[in-house]
Amino acid sequence: MNKFLDDVLLECGEGWYDLISEWADEVEKLYKENNVEISDLGILQIKEKYGGLRIYLGFDFESDFSLNERIFEITDKYEEKSYHICEICGKSGHLSQKGGIFKTLCDEHRDDFGFIKLDDKERE
Repeated sequence: MNKFLDDVLLECGEGWYDLISEWADEVEKLYKENNVEISDLGILQIKEKYGGLRIYLGFDFESDFSLNERIFEITDKYEEKSYHICEICGKSGHLSQKGGIFKTLCDEHRDDFGFIKLDDKERE
């Protein structure tokens, strides 16, 4: 896991840890390319919400707007990828529902926990 995530509480299953690490690596690379300290990025929260990964960030108001926009694009990309990765094990997954609870799960974990696979159109 990327070292700048050391103090961040990950409120999601371990199946997304590699995805979060990839996100962190890409963000860190962008910061280095722009000669900006990664410590300027405030990670407010990383969690699962409605079956998908959510990464909440805080920025210094003096920071470069175009850099912030690029960070949001990268973050959106990884949040979208989470809907195809099982939150439990990291295998290929699909958005699933059990009552009012949504999770992205592989076939095995969906069956184990009694969830029903949702059609991709139902997510929109």
